Amino acid sequence: MKRSILLALPLLAAAGLTACGPTSQAHTSAPPATSAASQAPLPSPAPPSKDTVGANVYAAASAGELAPASRIARSLVYVASSGGDGYDIIDQKTMKLVKHRTTSSGNSGPQHVVPGWDLTTLYVTDSSGDTVTPVDPRSGANGTAMPVADAYDMSFTPDGRYAIVLKKDKQEIDFRDPHTFTLVKTLKVNCPGPESIDYSADDRDAVVSCEFGGRLIRIDLSTMSVVGTLNIGGMPEQVRLDPLGQLFYVADLSAGGVHEIDATTFQQIGFLPTGRGTHGIVVSRDSRSLFVTNRTSGTVAVVDVVTRQVIATWKVGGSPDLGGLSANGNVLWLTDTYGNTVYALSTKDGAVLAKIAVGKNPLGLTVWPQPGRYALGGTGTLR
Repeated sequence: MKRSILLALPLLAAAGLTACGPTSQAHTSAPPATSAASQAPLPSPAPPSKDTVGANVYAAASAGELAPASRIARSLVYVASSGGDGYDIIDQKTMKLVKHRTTSSGNSGPQHVVPGWDLTTLYVTDSSGDTVTPVDPRSGANGTAMPVADAYDMSFTPDGRYAIVLKKDKQEIDFRDPHTFTLVKTLKVNCPGPESIDYSADDRDAVVSCEFGGRLIRIDLSTMSVVGTLNIGGMPEQVRLDPLGQLFYVADLSAGGVHEIDATTFQQIGFLPTGRGTHGIVVSRDSRSLFVTNRTSGTVAVVDVVTRQVIATWKVGGSPDLGGLSANGNVLWLTDTYGNTVYALSTKDGAVLAKIAVGKNPLGLTVWPQPGRYALGGTGTLR
């Protein structure tokens, strides 16, 4: 049995693959919390489908599970400067800035560096320049920019068939060829500010957060159509499926915590306060924890996946934002958007290992290489 599966078994056994009922008064039915006495017991997530029972969604992204295409990449961190003209490159071993590269379009405002589905190419998204620029992870050098309208953030369907472009300024989602980026379909959505996307455990649906609409939308990937809308209020940010495939966690910048959305019924079953200005969610390499970043409070909350409780809060300072893990899971890399820096934190205790000055307003950061069979995009979600 592979090491990744062995790591998953204790987690699954502890969860019982059924109810993760109310375990702490830190949970509330909806943000903001009122008082502990007024909190009603929360419903449990619906049982996962028979297709996903016993599975750890991120088993293939455990430490040491590098795919052949990833093994030949240099160990670097790529940081998009949303207030600059390109991206910065940090050496993971020395934790020092080694290069700044201008995106081929020369336009300001690249927001994210996104790993491609087949792990051979990274992409710099630039909504102000309407471009996507490929980057070779073997060298860190960028190629020729390709025209892609309003390319704020980008993802890839789990089967690798489409690249999905979140057009934040236009309330549209594009389905494109994952290599040439030729447009296949533009889906017009009632979703002000499409911000982040993740996929169900059975790969059939996608959930997108609407930052300026206080809602989520659910998309059927087979028909490329919206099949559900859920109003949750606040400012929904990053979306992440929990390792058991039962819940979508949605960071909320204004409510200061994460919404818990049943992945089967697409209903909110809880809310977990984590700190002010919640924005990013990173899954640990052993799939036991979530690292939740809180911009305003300058903290990272560590959430236990099974109990759905905050088990530690690390004071980082600044405005920790988006990021990812080293391949072995020992270092959590985060941008500090308003401090123009990148943090390297120990995942053991949250100790700051390095604080590196980078370009103006760093936002999307991708650590590469990472373990996994394929990439779903974003800031480095692999399965």
